[in-house]
Amino acid sequence: MPAKALNRRFFLLQAIMMLIDCITVAYISPILVSFGYSKLQIGQVMTLGALAATLARPLWGFLNDRFSCAKQVTLGGTAVGIACYFLLTWGGGQMGLTTIAVMGLYITVVCMMNFVDSWALRLINGGASLNYGATRAGGSLSYALGAVIFGMVVSRWGFRPGNVALWVLWILMCGCPVFTESSARQPS
Repeated sequence: MPAKALNRRFFLLQAIMMLIDCITVAYISPILVSFGYSKLQIGQVMTLGALAATLARPLWGFLNDRFSCAKQVTLGGTAVGIACYFLLTWGGGQMGLTTIAVMGLYITVVCMMNFVDSWALRLINGGASLNYGATRAGGSLSYALGAVIFGMVVSRWGFRPGNVALWVLWILMCGCPVFTESSARQPS
């Protein structure tokens, strides 16, 4: 297996994951501000989201350790997270829906990078030649560029174009695991 092919594919997976994280999580506070939430309300919603992620991580870890399901959970969790973003941006700012959507984002999208880490370690332990540091750095670069670009989109058209961008990213992401796993299994 050519190391470059796997590194490029895993880079793409991490870049897409980080873009999804950027669009869905980095812009939660500005979305809540746009709904007219007070600083206290924003703090409460964000605290509940962080608490939900804190409680979900051990469960996600148990599932991954027990069933080695990083690929499936990453894809499924990201899809659910995108649906939560849709609920957040189209829920009309209702406190209950907003809180559920934010908690859902934290339980899914925020926690999914842990699954990508686990997936990378499983590939490396299986003999794959993966430069995880380089691929992770590339993912961080995509986050930074995504923040700038999405910030310009938000300034011009608001948060709703993120729904389309997220579904496109998720569809692209679905191809990454298939290609990443298949190239990791090829003999060197």
